[in-house]
Amino acid sequence: MKKLLVVAPSWVGDAVISHSLIQRLKSVHPASRIDVLANPLIAEVYKTMTEINFVHVNPFGHGELKIISRRAFAKTVIAPEKYDQAYVLPNSFKSALIPYFAGIQRRTGFIGEQRFMVLNDRRKLDKEHLPLMVERYAFLANEKTDKTKFPTLHPRFNADEKIKAQIKNKYGISSENPIVCLCPGAEYGPAKQWPKEYFSTTARDLGVRNLTVIILGSKKDESIGRHIEKHGGKNIKNLCGSTSLKEAISIIGFSDLVITNDSGLCTFPLHTTLQRLQFSVRVLPPSRHL
Repeated sequence: MKKLLVVAPSWVGDAVISHSLIQRLKSVHPASRIDVLANPLIAEVYKTMTEINFVHVNPFGHGELKIISRRAFAKTVIAPEKYDQAYVLPNSFKSALIPYFAGIQRRTGFIGEQRFMVLNDRRKLDKEHLPLMVERYAFLANEKTDKTKFPTLHPRFNADEKIKAQIKNKYGISSENPIVCLCPGAEYGPAKQWPKEYFSTTARDLGVRNLTVIILGSKKDESIGRHIEKHGGKNIKNLCGSTSLKEAISIIGFSDLVITNDSGLCTFPLHTTLQRLQFSVRVLPPSRHL
């Protein structure tokens, strides 16, 4: 059995699209065991992927070098697993250090940040051939001489019905009416955000149709969540800052429609059909910043 380790990217959206690579690896090596090394937040994403056997939590924060500590972690946690190959998705030098210190025989990744020593299966990125990040990740499953660009596979996550029921019970979410999920946050602020007033108006339009509106986001989105809840009319449940990422994934999974900015949450696919929502929503003009 071949044992593979994927060194995960740092952001939620990038972690989601890396599932295309993981699906390709499982297709090419069906009997393989695939593990992931990811930061604590991103680890929750990989725990929903059925192809993943185990997720190692990376204890090093974004930007931390800590060479001595990385070497110790690699020797005590990663090396005993005896992985045959590692796929290093971030382009940084430090992201390839743990597979290198762990002595993983084959370490695959794109050339970048002086990684000639720490990677020994180095790939040169052709940005014209692979314009999308999801294509670049999936391409690493190829052998070095294989330039074939396969169709990228859509991410799919494990939507456990028992967990869904637990989450609905925990947050008092009824399945009696269709559910619309609003994700008003954005990682890079107002430049990529639909104005909160537009979300509020949309929430009111949905509420008068007796749809259940759920607002999802992190703790930094609590203020905008409270604004939408206050001005958005009835049937609103504001969960900004209340859920874990894993719970948010499940809520998106049982929603009938998601309205979102460019954020990590927008990358999660729906597990349900949209056929129940036979109505139109009045859409306001977009912000001049969008």
